[in-house]
Amino acid sequence: MGISFTDFTGGGSGASNNGFYLYLGTSGNTNFELVAAQPAGAYYIESVSSDTTYDIYAIASDGSLVGYTTNDRLIATDEFARVVVIGGTSDDVLRFDSRSTTFTTSKSDINDGAPAFITSVSVADLESFDDTTTIIGGNFATNVEVYFVGTNDIDLAAKSIVRNSSSELIVTRPDTLVPDYAPYDVKIINPGINLPSTAPTQHILENAITAGAYPIWSTYSQIFWEQGETSSLTLLAQDAEGSDIDYSIISGSLLPNMTLDQETGIITVSDDSGYSTGDTASITVRATDTAGNFTDKEFDIHVNHYDINSFYFQPFIQAGNIETALLFDFEL
Repeated sequence: MGISFTDFTGGGSGASNNGFYLYLGTSGNTNFELVAAQPAGAYYIESVSSDTTYDIYAIASDGSLVGYTTNDRLIATDEFARVVVIGGTSDDVLRFDSRSTTFTTSKSDINDGAPAFITSVSVADLESFDDTTTIIGGNFATNVEVYFVGTNDIDLAAKSIVRNSSSELIVTRPDTLVPDYAPYDVKIINPGINLPSTAPTQHILENAITAGAYPIWSTYSQIFWEQGETSSLTLLAQDAEGSDIDYSIISGSLLPNMTLDQETGIITVSDDSGYSTGDTASITVRATDTAGNFTDKEFDIHVNHYDINSFYFQPFIQAGNIETALLFDFEL
């Protein structure tokens, strides 16, 4: 059944001679220009399918919102020429029975602005998977959509949305939220509602969300194993938010009998008796924080390469930075 509108003569105690039927489309979402403008007042709404999950907006001819409801009573503070239904049942029929003499209406009964609007978020830094923030605003429909928009202008849909009310949402960040494109705008949309031309950005909170930071490596790229004396080598990266770091080798390979602990970044050797001076291993290690942000770094592991004349120490010695060379715990 297509979208349509029918006037009827209302009946019952306290009723005026105003009312209409609204036939919804197959999607259950309707944005319909009424054939005849309807007067201000209170309207009882009856759904043929007994639906109570919809959001209904009454919109004046100038585009302003004059009524809003999520239940069976709509209070219109002024004459309205358009009705928007979001989240209705497919092919449902809604009866609007006007009881305009029954209730006193006021602008305080509704939120101003037909589209969803956003005023604040409770948590700005969503650094980890499944982090949530509470979005405060108004006119959040039952099927409201939330997007995170980075500096690359790509809309990322929220992973999940919990609608506590028409003015409060609990939103889970997208898994693909990365620091490269922070800060992110938060955009709220009610499908089927046109944005007002006078305030086109009231549904967007700019620069609202950050996504943490990338891990930072603190271990020098040249590391040394002293045969028979070294017990372990530590690859260390740190996260600005203090989250755990996981370590993985993404290219290259360790020397025989060497093992990298993915939780601690510590390299141990079960038996180094087969090593020879000058043996070298080159690896690229990825440090990944709890948000999935990662930083890669290349490391060269050298066996018994601690001589003062070694190529690897010459930059420090030539610069007179003996203390830096001593950080490697080798005799000068």
